Amino acid sequence: MMNEFSSYRIIDLLDSGASFFVNGEIKNFSSTYKSASGTTPAQKNDDVESFLKKKAESFSRRNLSMTHLVLSSVNQELLGYFSLTIKPISIPAKFVEMSNSTKRKWAKFASYDRDRNVYVASSYLIAQLGKNYSKAVQHPISGDALLDICMAKVKECQDIVGGGIVFLECEKDARLMDFYQKNGFVEYNVRNNLVQMVQRI
Repeated sequence: MMNEFSSYRIIDLLDSGASFFVNGEIKNFSSTYKSASGTTPAQKNDDVESFLKKKAESFSRRNLSMTHLVLSSVNQELLGYFSLTIKPISIPAKFVEMSNSTKRKWAKFASYDRDRNVYVASSYLIAQLGKNYSKAVQHPISGDALLDICMAKVKECQDIVGGGIVFLECEKDARLMDFYQKNGFVEYNVRNNLVQMVQRI
């Protein structure tokens, strides 16, 4: 349930009396994932872990992106985090124009750039989404719940400033892509070996 967790801006927590505790939780954050069956080798997402530990605070203070820490309401342990920002998105025309209904749906928020044959729009970017796989976590969060909290924050932004598109980039990994597809994201492009996925909100 959503009320089992709370999200806070990283800079608010680090500027509070809880900074020592929060820094400890961040230091112990682990992105090393092991499959439930144990049949595949452990996988570590260096980018997710390194961003939280080395860049999240700086990026938040400079308003390049805002990182939110998701804590357990039971014992305040760090369960995961996400970082959001606003960034232009360029969607290939072939994706938008797959059908008349698809074109009507996306063209509401995007304008056509004839020179590049893409539709361009201001969008919300989920720059990072990371679950804490540390063995010390007593009340782990599911990936679905973490993304739900992230999307709820995106919709709060939408209520204030409008907009209708959210996107992300992920590694070309079947497990990750399946996860995002099950949560409403659709692949629209591949860039620099990263799969770009988008969702109307």
